[in-house]
Amino acid sequence: MNMPAVGNVKALKVLEDSHIASFLAPIGAILTCFLVLFFLVRPKVIETVSIRSMNDELVAKSQALVVKAELLSTLDTAVLDDQVRRAELVLPSDKAIFSLIRQIELAAGANGILLDGIDLVAVPAGQAQAPLPAGKVELAPKVQVKVTTSSNYASFLSFLRTLFSTSRIVGISDLNLLTETTGDTSTLKSIITIDAYWRALPEQLASIETPVEAVDAAELQILQRVVAVPEASAAAAPLPTGRSDLFSPF
Repeated sequence: MNMPAVGNVKALKVLEDSHIASFLAPIGAILTCFLVLFFLVRPKVIETVSIRSMNDELVAKSQALVVKAELLSTLDTAVLDDQVRRAELVLPSDKAIFSLIRQIELAAGANGILLDGIDLVAVPAGQAQAPLPAGKVELAPKVQVKVTTSSNYASFLSFLRTLFSTSRIVGISDLNLLTETTGDTSTLKSIITIDAYWRALPEQLASIETPVEAVDAAELQILQRVVAVPEASAAAAPLPTGRSDLFSPF
């Protein structure tokens, strides 16, 4: 009595298995396509996008180099040499201590100042300089010279004006004044600490892709005002030779 039902169940089972088997092939094909896309097509797409990005960067760099080459072709070598010479007077490429002392001597002699002493201020080995105030950055290294003078008040002011009118960038970090009176004569004694700045030339050339920094109008005006003043021309006179850095051990 139950045999037909069992037969129907078996028939349904076979039919279901046949339907499942018919779906296996498309599912396998779809999985294969996904694997191909992920492992073969996707890396190629990423590589293609990367190559296009590199090409865009190379095009931008080549255009920048063309612009740089056109700008360099318009520069005048004689003008550049003159600007470098003037900039060297403002900010020497070495400490130029002897030239600085010569400038101080000339400024004192031109204003009737008696130099009682000129001393170099050295930082002891292993001792760092005092930290700068917050928000301030030291743009260039400096050397310090302590000068002791004797003069009257008017001559001292004229000496300071002459000192600050020199081409080289200098500053006064410390100033002590003392008046000595002998009878009807008053003598102004001063102890000045003069800061003279310098900046070494770069030892390596910049990258060829580095853009050219043009000198702006304000900087051109400064360079044009810098001339070979007597203090600067005196630096070319015979000076003591030897070590350029008095603070070095050798």
